[in-house]
This record gives sequence, C-alpha cells and structure tokens, in this order.
Amino acid sequence: MVESVTLVRVSQLECERVVDNVPVSVASLKSMIESIKHVFQIILLVWFIVIYTAMLPKLSTGRCAQLHSEWRNLFDRLVRFCHSSDILD
Repeated sequence: MVESVTLVRVSQLECERVVDNVPVSVASLKSMIESIKHVFQIILLVWFIVIYTAMLPKLSTGRCAQLHSEWRNLFDRLVRFCHSSDILD
C-alpha cells in the first residue's frame, strides 16, 4: 500500500542522454527518428510508383490482375505502417 506520492520535476538537462560522448536530449532523438521516418516514407512511395508504373501495361491479363491486387495490399500495409505512431512509443 502506498502511503504518499512524491512528485519530482525533472529539467531537460537531467533528461539528456550521452550517445557516443555527445549529449542528446530525448526530444532531439524523437525529432531524428521522425525525420528518418519521413525519408523512409518518401523512398517507399517513389519505389512503389516506379514499380507500379512499370507493371501498368501488363495489368490487363488475369495473372497480372492478381499481382496488381497483391501489390495494392502491400502498399496499403506500408501506408498503415508509416502512419502508425507505434514506432515512437
């Protein structure tokens, strides 16, 4: 049973971490991760557009229509992954 609770205010300086002997705050780490995430999203989008446009003339056949469906499902999963906030939590 807890009899009392003590609230402690922590300054930003106390929250700094040392990475390779360079102090890095938690906020700047989150900012770096967010930037990397955006770059990754752009690379995935460009990759998908290139592959999709290369396959576009072949989508009229039945086998390629199935392939189109599989690519569309993959793209939808990638979009959901990129928009999820679970990466930073």
